[in-house]
Amino acid sequence: MALDVYKKIFPKDAKIQPSLVIFYFGGNDSADPKFPLSPNVPLDEYVENMRKIALHIKAYVLTLECLSEKTRLIMLSSPAVNEKLVEYYGDNRGRTNERGKIYSEAGIKLDQQLGVPVIDLWSALYERPNVFRDGMHLTKEGSEIVFNKIKDVISKAEWEPSLDWNKMPNEFANIYG
Repeated sequence: MALDVYKKIFPKDAKIQPSLVIFYFGGNDSADPKFPLSPNVPLDEYVENMRKIALHIKAYVLTLECLSEKTRLIMLSSPAVNEKLVEYYGDNRGRTNERGKIYSEAGIKLDQQLGVPVIDLWSALYERPNVFRDGMHLTKEGSEIVFNKIKDVISKAEWEPSLDWNKMPNEFANIYG
C-alpha cells in the first residue's frame, strides 16, 4: 500500500523537505501468505518496494533526483514478535520470528547496499520480556528500545548539519553566560 502513497507523502516539488525520515516496514509484509487475511508481500517484492521508496526519499546515485540533499534516512528492519502473545490474542495471520528474521536480514542487506543507516529491530526485540503488548505492538519498554536505537544512530551519524541535539548550535548560548 505504501507504493500507492509515498510520492504523495514525500512530493519532490514540496517547498520544505523533511530533515529525517525513519522508514519501517516488514512486520506485516513478512506474515505467512497461507493464513487468511495475510498482509504478506513476497520477499523479492518487499525488497524492491523498499528500494523504490528509499531511492525516492534519498537517492544515493548521482543521476537520480532525491527529495533534498539534507534529508536523512534511517531504516528499521522487520521486527521480531512474541509468538505466544500473538497466538493468545488470536490475530496471528502467520507472523513468526522465523519469517520476520528472513525479511529483517533482506532489509538489512538492502540498506547496506544503499549506504543507509539501519537498525536491526528483529535482534533488538527478539525474546526480550515486556516489549510487546499483544505480541506485535510495542509496550513503553519496547518503544524505549526503539527510541534509544534511533538516538544512537543519530548521535553517531556524520551528517552535516548534525541532527544530534548535543551537536547542534545553540543560538542563545550567550544569554546565560
